Amino acid sequence: MEKGGIADMSVTQYKLFAPNLISICIDSNGDGDYQGCIWQQYDQEPVTFDSMIDMIIQMDKLFDEWGFPQAAMKTRSFVNEVSAPKKVNILDKSKKVEKLDVQGKNGKCGTFIVHVKFRQNASWQGEVVWKEQNKREHFRSVLELIKMIDSALEWTFEKEDKKTTVS
Repeated sequence: MEKGGIADMSVTQYKLFAPNLISICIDSNGDGDYQGCIWQQYDQEPVTFDSMIDMIIQMDKLFDEWGFPQAAMKTRSFVNEVSAPKKVNILDKSKKVEKLDVQGKNGKCGTFIVHVKFRQNASWQGEVVWKEQNKREHFRSVLELIKMIDSALEWTFEKEDKKTTVS
């Protein structure tokens, strides 16, 4: 696969390896928001979400449970939390459990492989791969991640609308 002596990188698939890798599978776009499921390596069943906010909350709960990536700031709330979430050592869990290939999961509308590296400044930083287009980007906040996912899905929906209009 060489073009003029240079390897053709257009067929290379990004593969991410991390103990906290998550696959976001978007299955529908209803009521102006996205629905789908979150796959993680340590569970054979996905966590479903009904909105992007619900998705972020579910992912944050997983990170809190794993204790990884560790939050640099304590979450503030109007009500005091009665019990702290039970923490699971993610590195021990990764050795004991047969890991699920989250990168093999696909959403009906779009799939995003997310690696949150840090939880600093009351947000997340990391990288995301848009699986269908094989594009990788770094994000500096949860809001930036949401905007990236939204723009990718809007582009996909516009492309599909043009196909059906022309046909």
